[in-house]
Amino acid sequence: MRTISPDEVPEWIDNELFAPDRERPIVAITTDFRSKEFLLEPEDLESRVSDLAEVVAIPTGEATWTLSEALPAKLDVYGGAMRVWWPGLTRESNPYDHKLFLATNRDEAVAAAERIGRALREWSGEPDCAAPAVPPIAVEVTGVEPTIDVVDAQGRHGRVTEADVPLHALSICLRAGTKLDAVRLDPTDERSEGLRFSLVGQIPSPWDRIGSELTPGDIVFGRIVAIQDRWTLVELLPSARGIVGIAEIDHSFVESIADFVEIDEIVKVRIQSIDPDARRAVLSIKEAITAKAEPLPSPSLVAGGAPFDWFEFLGRSIEDTEEVEDGDDEARIDGLKRQLRAANDDRALLRDTVARLRRELRSLEDRFGELQRLAGPDLDPLKGERSFLRAVRVAHARDVEEDERADFLLGPMRVGPSFLETARDLEDVPVDKLVDVAAQIAAGKVQNVEGREVHALGVDGPATDSAGRVRERDGAKAWRCSLQMNEPESLRMLWWSVPSEAGDRIEFASVNEHDDFDIPE
Repeated sequence: MRTISPDEVPEWIDNELFAPDRERPIVAITTDFRSKEFLLEPEDLESRVSDLAEVVAIPTGEATWTLSEALPAKLDVYGGAMRVWWPGLTRESNPYDHKLFLATNRDEAVAAAERIGRALREWSGEPDCAAPAVPPIAVEVTGVEPTIDVVDAQGRHGRVTEADVPLHALSICLRAGTKLDAVRLDPTDERSEGLRFSLVGQIPSPWDRIGSELTPGDIVFGRIVAIQDRWTLVELLPSARGIVGIAEIDHSFVESIADFVEIDEIVKVRIQSIDPDARRAVLSIKEAITAKAEPLPSPSLVAGGAPFDWFEFLGRSIEDTEEVEDGDDEARIDGLKRQLRAANDDRALLRDTVARLRRELRSLEDRFGELQRLAGPDLDPLKGERSFLRAVRVAHARDVEEDERADFLLGPMRVGPSFLETARDLEDVPVDKLVDVAAQIAAGKVQNVEGREVHALGVDGPATDSAGRVRERDGAKAWRCSLQMNEPESLRMLWWSVPSEAGDRIEFASVNEHDDFDIPE
């Protein structure tokens, strides 16, 4: 038994899978989407097939995706399923001759391994396994909880023990009285009760059901079953999966798909294209988000059956792991469905909020990046007026939140003749602190910052708004504030507020000691 890595897949397909002289069947087993584990240990499968076939293990993910891309339609395998490729396989082979065995839990995996073993022994001609084929018979469903119970035309009762889809998924679509074709797994047993029936090969494939009821443009619910860097897989029905590319996740920028969806989440998807024969569907989550149409009911897994319901499916999966009292199955399932729908709605609301915040962050990052680009990599705020004002604009873009932008617009500003000289003499205050305070002043935000001690500047000290110093030549008013908050001896930044028709212009004047009230004219 060997494990096939993604890099080995192409060579393995050409040199072994399609080898014209291959004499033994190849049986592949894959890992489950959710647990990332094999539902049945590959060594266990190998022991069940003895020396009749070669067993290969292929982890679901990049390896099975590479396999799907390299093989003709319907010949791939992934997500916990197993497949037998018989000798003589070519690219023109009928995929139904190389059967796929589905499983979603260990019991189903064991049953699939037993069926593979029987098929291999029949192929090899072992006499003790060459039992004649058993024809299907008509049965009627008598109950679906906790097992799918049936009765045949002779009144013999039993239960369905295997199918091509998970039994608890199938039970959602069945009701008492539903007619089915089934195969008795113990045809010689003369009991009238306790018999076992198989629906393998007796119900349509999920892709057939999807193809008969859904078309491009339809919106339906689906379940996230795999997340990769550039795509995610969504099950439209159990074992029928479509792909959503990273560009179809959300209308905002998507860096990581895992930030938007998670495994087992129920999402709305819009079908962009669908090819049931090739078992392919291309889906979009973001188109479904903005669409006004409500999701259509999912197709039933059986012709004429009830629509499949993902919320009930997950509810029954949760139920399997919990201890509950008998007699309240319907109430319990209804309660679980309500909880799942509410959780799904909450996730959708949170996803919309996160998307909006990401858009705002992206806008700020773009603006900040543009300002950095314009400023250049070696920006020295104190190099000159142009450099200082660029640094102020960068600080404003970085520090003013999007929802504050309208209230604190960056106004016109200039640097006075003595400002940079006094700023270069600073020792106790970092330059970036000087730039941050200048940005607060230019945006009119400084008055809202507690501890800045903003006040008009009088001739000999602080002044009231009406008694502040006014420059004669242009009517500018003098102001100052603290550079270091809540420190009485802090340095002060001084500036002129110059009135104009377009609004007050800030002129940064100087940086002074706390008791120095002289401002350059």
